Amino acid sequence: MTDNELLLAISDMMDKKLDARLLPIETDMKDMKADMQNMKADMQHMKADMQHMQTDMQHMQTDIQHIKTDIKNIEERVTNIELHLENETDKNIALLAENCIPAARKYEKETEKIEAMQNDIHIMKKVITEHSIELQNIS
Repeated sequence: MTDNELLLAISDMMDKKLDARLLPIETDMKDMKADMQNMKADMQHMKADMQHMQTDMQHMQTDIQHIKTDIKNIEERVTNIELHLENETDKNIALLAENCIPAARKYEKETEKIEAMQNDIHIMKKVITEHSIELQNIS
């Protein structure tokens, strides 16, 4: 064998050994590239999810602002109702009580008088009936 043939044979052997050693590295590199692609896709999905979350948060902030406005309006209405109750309704109830209590007492007294009068009328009817009978007996 000549030197060139020997060099060629050595070169082929080294290429085969190098190929055998590089094959797992190439496989690992391909796997890493695939993993990186998956990670990129996951990151894009996460980015899209984050954008949706930001949009949702903005909607929630708007809704919260509306709720705060509604609560403020309700508080104002409650304050107005309380003022109305204090200034108008309570005052009117007091006026009604002032007028009704004396009237109720008067009605109670008059009821007692009516009962007494009914008793008197009942007695008078008895007496008149008895007198009528006596007058008929006399005549």
